[in-house]
Amino acid sequence: MFQCSRHPSLEHQLKGHQRPVTCVHFSPNMKQLASCAEDNFVMVWALNEEKRTFRYAGHKGHVTWVRFSPSGQLLASSSMDRTVRLWVPTIRGDFNELNGHSAGVRCVEFANAGCNLVTCSDDKTIKF
Repeated sequence: MFQCSRHPSLEHQLKGHQRPVTCVHFSPNMKQLASCAEDNFVMVWALNEEKRTFRYAGHKGHVTWVRFSPSGQLLASSSMDRTVRLWVPTIRGDFNELNGHSAGVRCVEFANAGCNLVTCSDDKTIKF
């Protein structure tokens, strides 16, 4: 897949988003890459094939952050639509939606070995 050289390089390119990309994150096993963008979509890419495997729709605003859980079995995304969504990065479709912020959510991270989430928002709060 990727060879590690002395200096990092940008030799590969993935295309699919229609608006600026806001965040990327590698899966723990380095087989997938998640991306999100101002087009309101979350995408998962198979790195060995350099192609998109999933395109998740559901957010109604710019997606600001994306993170795989430590196990790689969940994918969390945050959005300016004031929600966090949890996706299963190996199947298409459904998501769990988490509400609780009164403004756009800028970041989401897994904590406690993936058992908890922490978020930060334009409403000037951190929630966990």
